[in-house]
Amino acid sequence: LSKQGVAYFSELISKDPKNAKLWCQRADAGCSENAIDDYTEAIRLDPANVNACRGRASYHAALDDFESAIIDFTEALRLDPTNAEICCERAAIRQSKGHLESAMSDFTEAIRIDPTYTPAFKSRAELRSQMGELDGVLQDLTEIIRLDPDDNRAYIDRAEILFNKGDIDATIKDYVEALRVFPANWRLTQRVAWWRATHPDERYRNGKQAVEFAKRLCETPFWPDQMKITAAALAEVGDFEAAVDW
Repeated sequence: LSKQGVAYFSELISKDPKNAKLWCQRADAGCSENAIDDYTEAIRLDPANVNACRGRASYHAALDDFESAIIDFTEALRLDPTNAEICCERAAIRQSKGHLESAMSDFTEAIRIDPTYTPAFKSRAELRSQMGELDGVLQDLTEIIRLDPDDNRAYIDRAEILFNKGDIDATIKDYVEALRVFPANWRLTQRVAWWRATHPDERYRNGKQAVEFAKRLCETPFWPDQMKITAAALAEVGDFEAAVDW
């Protein structure tokens, strides 16, 4: 398919060689060997071509020419200063080279440009985690959840941090929300059911919820501990006869 695309755009270029858009399209079609040359020609023909700058930057990065990639992403951002995606693309390059502070600035700038752009929050949360800034990670994850209440991964990631901070109640609540979004996460279902049934601190036990999640486990293929969990959940709600049966 890429060879056909390259051939198609090559024919068009032969008829209209000064059309910068066609040079970009041929590069995008998958001509990896000559893509940088095609993007360069597009930029020569149209110095304000943002897509050509971004495309060439990506190819430079793929070839480990990070300095050239940064230059091209910076030019693309100069041409399109309200593009949060470009900020994140440049940030990712800087992060990969260990330039964490400048990467952080880029992710933060992307968020300033577009406060609803969740990929920027996700990327900044990962960077903050790398830098050990867990409170900042929590802030970003909370904002992701506010923007997208069905982001399963954000609930789980926030729950893990809350657990390490000792906030068991908030941890379980986030796990329950994650299971609302993605109920087929059986390992998480198992964990929540067991905690709700057997946690040593009675404040975090909830027999009704434990039974609910244990029943879900019983609808799945066999899990080694599903009968034990179901028995514990039933005992927590006082149904000892059923617990003994399980």
